[in-house]
Amino acid sequence: MLRPDSTTMLMQIREPPPRPASVRPDRGPPPRNPAGASVKQPAVLWNLCFCWSWIISGMLCLLVVGGNVGYCDAAAAAGSSSIVATFGPDDRGLTYARLTHLQVHRTNGKVYVGGVNRIYQLDSDLKLEETVVSGPVIESPACPVNADCSNQDRRQVNNENRILLIYYDKNRLVACGTVAQGACQIRDLLNITLLRQADGKIESVAASDPSLSVVAFIGPGSPPINSAMSKVMYVGRTVLNQVDDSMPSVSTRSLDETRNPFEIAFTDALRSTGTFLTLEAKNRLSYRINYIFGFSSGRFSYFVTVQPRSLEFFEPYRTKIVRICHDDANYYSYTEVALSCIGPDTTYDLAQAAYVANPGTELADDLGIRVTDDVLFVAFSNHGDVDQTQNRPGRKAALCMYSIQQIQQKFTENIRQCFTGNGVAGLGFVRATYACQKSQIDINDEFCGIDFNYPYNGSLPLLASPILTLTDTRVTSVAVSVTHAYTVAFLGTEQGTLKKVVVESKQTAKEYSEIAVDPAHPLLADMSFSPTKDFIYAATSSKVSKIRVQDCSVYTSCSDCLGASDPHCGFCTLENKCSLRSDCSMVKGDQRITNWIPYKSQKCTRIASVTPSQIQRTTARTLALAIENLPSIQGNYACVFGFPGSAPLETNATRSADGVTCATPRVELLPEIPGNDQSIPARLSVRMVNGGPEFSAANVTFYDCAALTDCGSCVSSPYPCDWCVQGHRCTHDTGENCRNDYLVNGQNRSGYSSRSGPSFCPRIRPATGFQNDQYTLVPSGMLRQVAVRVENIQPFQSRFSCAFSVDGRLERAEANLVGDLVTCSPVQFGYQALAPNATAALYVTWSDDKPLDNPGQLYVMIYKCAAMSSNCGFCLDLPPEFECGWCEKTCQVRSALVMNCFQHHILLAR
Repeated sequence: MLRPDSTTMLMQIREPPPRPASVRPDRGPPPRNPAGASVKQPAVLWNLCFCWSWIISGMLCLLVVGGNVGYCDAAAAAGSSSIVATFGPDDRGLTYARLTHLQVHRTNGKVYVGGVNRIYQLDSDLKLEETVVSGPVIESPACPVNADCSNQDRRQVNNENRILLIYYDKNRLVACGTVAQGACQIRDLLNITLLRQADGKIESVAASDPSLSVVAFIGPGSPPINSAMSKVMYVGRTVLNQVDDSMPSVSTRSLDETRNPFEIAFTDALRSTGTFLTLEAKNRLSYRINYIFGFSSGRFSYFVTVQPRSLEFFEPYRTKIVRICHDDANYYSYTEVALSCIGPDTTYDLAQAAYVANPGTELADDLGIRVTDDVLFVAFSNHGDVDQTQNRPGRKAALCMYSIQQIQQKFTENIRQCFTGNGVAGLGFVRATYACQKSQIDINDEFCGIDFNYPYNGSLPLLASPILTLTDTRVTSVAVSVTHAYTVAFLGTEQGTLKKVVVESKQTAKEYSEIAVDPAHPLLADMSFSPTKDFIYAATSSKVSKIRVQDCSVYTSCSDCLGASDPHCGFCTLENKCSLRSDCSMVKGDQRITNWIPYKSQKCTRIASVTPSQIQRTTARTLALAIENLPSIQGNYACVFGFPGSAPLETNATRSADGVTCATPRVELLPEIPGNDQSIPARLSVRMVNGGPEFSAANVTFYDCAALTDCGSCVSSPYPCDWCVQGHRCTHDTGENCRNDYLVNGQNRSGYSSRSGPSFCPRIRPATGFQNDQYTLVPSGMLRQVAVRVENIQPFQSRFSCAFSVDGRLERAEANLVGDLVTCSPVQFGYQALAPNATAALYVTWSDDKPLDNPGQLYVMIYKCAAMSSNCGFCLDLPPEFECGWCEKTCQVRSALVMNCFQHHILLAR
């Protein structure tokens, strides 16, 4: 029979639908059904969607359908492209909707959420399907389980979910709360409003104090239970001064829903031994064990705990791993071994979260184990206080890992030490310690305990070094999965973020991404993957989030894709996208071809070189493209040439040993080179003939040597151009265009040349009289000769002449070559403007107006003394090379003074 004040806890009711806020104000919690019957739904269904704008969360939609309340929406509601859906209970300002636990079905993807006074059943997209109201209830918290406490003071108390487990063998959901000293229920997994257990006495399992730790998991049990192919529930919980002195700290409990579910799975007649371990009452307050995680592997079940190193006062807290054999009906195999996670300058003593998973191929090979073997991943914190006798985590975190093979070997080593007569057994906080008894029993990795030398605390710790360290944070949850050959860890933090970490070896792991899930709200210990492992579900006290494990599509280039170091992502060369491997394929008939570059290869498909990369526009060439990591697929390739402002041109390509070869487009199809330019760039890419994205691209240049009209610019250009001196032309093909000509080879022409570069070009240089080796001075209106020196003049160069360009006029003069000096016939230089000076460009030509190079840009400066100075002082201060003087209130050139001022006093510039 149920005790009188606990009937409300075991109700199986659906939460009645709330009325619209404008009709019914909030008046506290919904009414309870004291008889435990289902509440019938009203005939009217409200389908309301209230949408409003949130600064951080984006558009959030509250969906109420037939009394089921939850948040709907996807990425917009989460403010992140990674978060595809969220669920938050309609707490209406009350505290009892706080969330505590999360489970995801491994095949159908349904999500189960435990909270304060509520249990929710959601679909895989976090749409609400069912709700169970589990509280608040009226009871006396101090009342022992199954006792009649009707005469004691009773009050309304919340029922906080402490255990939420999926029992796959029977399609059941196990839920334990804080009422009735931590009583549990078995519910139908497809419809959690249905209870699936017989009436009987209530078992205290999870404790009534929500501040005390409790960890539970379902695993194989002792022989009487295994024989029926059933499972049991392992429970580890912190026990202090409890109402019931017999409450065990660790226990194995029956899941037989037909009779007395949750009772201790096996006990002897006196209840002195069985599948449980009880702390001595005197040690409960002084020796506090905090349970972090539990799991089964092989023939053993394990708990990860944080507890004082020993029973002595002021002992520091340390992490331990506890092991119990499945075949042990008396807990003779109960053994503890310390877990150590020690960095170069920090010791991480306090486990915060843990997870067991199989490793990826690369990690398994590095650890020397199989991919089917289990590995324990534990997130630790350092001590937050100098006083390590308190379990207060600090702000440094580390991730350590231990293979089950290592764990088994360390347990065997410790147990073997005790059975050789070394050390003490008894644990002290369970029973008095005593010296280990020496025995000839063979101790191996499968040893399952015996009725002496138990329970045992091994003195040899299992040591590990962090594979990842973090600062200024605390890890609150861990989940691990495998993608391709890689092992990926997801770490929830107290700041409400989810860190993505790739475990690269047994020594190192690298964080490659972090997602803000619910800022400032710690992630709960429970994180679960979707059946396909494409999503991870994480929860805080206020909401559940469905998060995509990868965001490959946000990376638009191969280098960005591989540089992100996301092991889920690789670059799909066939489709030129960053994607999962399963999303990268090409189907040709019955043949499915995959070309996917994993992140660790760091080898994008890349055109390493194009030979030649510079092509004379007026010729057709065959290009050889050396391509790294080109996909090996059947079909024809194409080269695509893209020009600015023009449609792309395509030519067929042929696969070669190190890439492809292809011809340039037909000359008449190429765009013209713009005026004053000597080249036009093109983007050369490779793809399949029948279309599809590019594999890779490189830049090539189409140039035209003929656009270069002087020797210097021709032979110093970045292209393989040569100058034909006699033909006075720049060409890419001297054999065709410069037969028997005198050549000056271009600096970028391959091969040896005795005449290469502009220093071999026929050219003019300044002669005596040039100022600063740049210009010669000539007074305006005067008749003057100009002389320049020449270099690299060949015998066939003759009939020299000069030309001067000023004010848009071209003045020509014959020239005479004597030695290396070209002297122009006298020219009267002048200009009409009132400016102090004007520039006359200088050209020296030979034969039919073929100009010599003028690399120094030599010119004639024509000047007027009168325009340069308006008074005597300024005139006389002009530099002497101008030959200016003052006469008759004007500044004039010296030769003019002699003619015009012979009867007047003349002042000459110094």
